Amino acid sequence: MIEFFTQDHKRRLILFIHGLTGSENTWKNSNGTTFPGLLSQDQTINDNFDIAYFNYYSKFFNITEQAGRVKKFLNKILSRPVSTTKKNVSIQDLAKHLHTEIEVKCQKYQEIIVIAHSMGGLITKGSISIDIEKNRVSKVKLFLSLAVPHHGSSLASPAKLLSNNVQLEQLKTLSDYGSKLCNIWQQNNLRPATKYFRGLYDEIVDENSAIAIDKIEQDIRTVPEDHESIAKPKDNNNTTFLGVSQYIHDYLNGGVQEDLLEILTLKNEDEYSDSLFVIKLLIADIHKSTVTDAKELFLNAEYMSKRFTSSFDQKHLQEIYTNIKTIYQDSYTKYLHGGFDNSGQFLSEVHDKIVRENEKTLKSKIYEIGVMHKKGMLHQLADELKGNVWWSETKDLEKLEE
Repeated sequence: MIEFFTQDHKRRLILFIHGLTGSENTWKNSNGTTFPGLLSQDQTINDNFDIAYFNYYSKFFNITEQAGRVKKFLNKILSRPVSTTKKNVSIQDLAKHLHTEIEVKCQKYQEIIVIAHSMGGLITKGSISIDIEKNRVSKVKLFLSLAVPHHGSSLASPAKLLSNNVQLEQLKTLSDYGSKLCNIWQQNNLRPATKYFRGLYDEIVDENSAIAIDKIEQDIRTVPEDHESIAKPKDNNNTTFLGVSQYIHDYLNGGVQEDLLEILTLKNEDEYSDSLFVIKLLIADIHKSTVTDAKELFLNAEYMSKRFTSSFDQKHLQEIYTNIKTIYQDSYTKYLHGGFDNSGQFLSEVHDKIVRENEKTLKSKIYEIGVMHKKGMLHQLADELKGNVWWSETKDLEKLEE
C-alpha cells in the first residue's frame, strides 16, 4: 500500500518502490538516514513534491504465510475475528495492486516520479503497462530504475530451488512476464522517460539486465555500489543520490522529457532537388522559399519515421498519414473548383489545416512528433511515385522526365 513520508498536498509525488523481500528499510542506510529523507532536505524538491513509499508483502520463505493459515483456521473454529493472511503474490498482481493504489490514493497528483529498486522496477513497468495497453498516458512521468533486472536475474533460478516464492519464477532470465514487459516497453512510446542506474559491484543484476532495450547512452548511470547499497545513499554527496536529484531537477526544468527528435536543417539548398516531391512543387510553380521550407519539413519527417520503427509506431504513423491524406484530398477538391487563386495558396491551406488538426484528428500518441513532422509527412506522401499528392491540376508524369 502507499504510505506517505511527507504529505503537504503538492501536485507532484515521488514514489519509492522496494524490491524482493524489501520494505521501507530498503532505503535506510547504516546511520539511519533514508533516501526519502535526503531528498526532502533539498528545498526545491521539498517545495514541489510529496514523498511516499509503496510497500507490499515479499518474503523469501513463506513461513509467515503458513503460520497465518494455521491461525486463520484456528480463529475460524473458535469464531474469533479473522485477520488478512499476507502471502507472496506474482509481480503481475503486485503491478495491478500498485495501479489501483495510484488510481485511488494518488488521484490528486498530476505527475508522479517513481524511484524503484530491483523487482520494484518490474512492478512499476507492469503498472504502467496496464495504461499503455489501454492507450492511456500514465501519471508516472519519470521512472528512475535502480538495479532493476529488466531481463531477469541469473540468481533467480538457483534461488527458486530454495523457495517456492512465485516472484522468483518471474525474476528468472527471460521469464514469460519479464519478456512481455520488455516487448511492451520497446514497442510503445507511451512509456515515461526512464533513467537507468546500475551498480558497478552488483552481483545480483548484471549490466545487460540493469539497462532495458530502449536504452539511450545519456540515460545510463554506472555508480560504485552493490545491489543493496545503491538504494541506501549515506549522504547528499553520494553519486546515486546526486544522479537521482539531478534528474528530478531536470524534470522540473523541462529537461527530462525534452524532445528526443532534434530539429534538423538542410546542409545546402540543393539537397532533395531531384526528389519527386520537389519536382511536383516546381511543376506547380511554388515559390522558391516555400520549396526550401518543404525540403526542411521533409528532412525532419524522414528522420522521425526512421526513429520510430516498432510495429506500434508504424501502425500509429500510418493512421496519421491516412488522416493527412484526407486533409489534402478535401483541399484538392476545393482547389479544382477554383477555391484558391494559385497552387501556393492551396499548399498553404493544407499546412494550416494540419496545424488546426494537430490536437484533433492528427493528435499523436508519440509525444515527440510535432507539427513540423506532420507537415513533412505530407511531402513524404507527395514523394511516392504511385501517390496521388500533387499541387497542380495536371498530374503529368511526362514533365518529370524533362
